[in-house]
Amino acid sequence: IEAEQETRSGIYYKGTQTGDMSLITTGPTGVSSSTNVVTVGPPPPLKLLVALVSPATSPIAAGACVGLQVGSVEVANNNPLIIDPIVVGLSSDSTSADFFFDSAACTTSVGVTSFTIATGQNPRNLFIKNNTAETVTITAIAPFGGAATGSASIVVNPGVPTTVVISDLGTTLLLKNTCVGPFTVFHRDAVGNGVPV
Repeated sequence: IEAEQETRSGIYYKGTQTGDMSLITTGPTGVSSSTNVVTVGPPPPLKLLVALVSPATSPIAAGACVGLQVGSVEVANNNPLIIDPIVVGLSSDSTSADFFFDSAACTTSVGVTSFTIATGQNPRNLFIKNNTAETVTITAIAPFGGAATGSASIVVNPGVPTTVVISDLGTTLLLKNTCVGPFTVFHRDAVGNGVPV
């Protein structure tokens, strides 16, 4: 620090190992040095959080493209926090062949995916679409450590009815004055799920 300038200067430090660390400052001849001991503690425990966005809660409609976020958060309070890049494996037990997508149109499937959450990318945004009315569990795991496993259970309901279907009568030959049946009339949504009305 030059004599003509302010006698204070801002510095930053980062400890990569836990324990006590000594910060020693020295000056020119005749200026006393100083030592500060800083204790570096372990980072707070982290976990992966899997959450719906747009809508923020289930149930969702079958065939709808909805937003999903996967992020690293503190275990204690769910505050977003990432210390080092985390490699995440993402999977689901959905019966739909295509489930994870990379755009809001849900046109390009990314299958069972693996990606890295880095600083400035927490949380990571994805999209999901499930064509079957069922309950789906999404699991996010960090196989190399860094954050505990997270999961979310999502209820998928049938969409709005779009067609009326008559069940098979059991025969294509109808005789005069003969009663056949019973048969059922029901509704289906755009992706083939039965819809109660």
